[in-house]
Amino acid sequence: YIVAETTMKTGDIISLKISIPERTAPTTAFAEVMWSNATGAGIRFLAMKDEDVKMLEAYLNSIAAKG
Repeated sequence: YIVAETTMKTGDIISLKISIPERTAPTTAFAEVMWSNATGAGIRFLAMKDEDVKMLEAYLNSIAAKG
């Protein structure tokens, strides 16, 4: 789920820039909108570099371990 200021439609293809702490440049990904409402949308990732996927997974796992 992502929060969005504009309404998206199911099927829209979007480009995302994802900032990960301790990384200088944002990660870029492409995703498809699977559902949306007035505050955001559920997305499915379509394309992302393998090294960026690993870095994002490691970051999300570190957050989950803390919580």
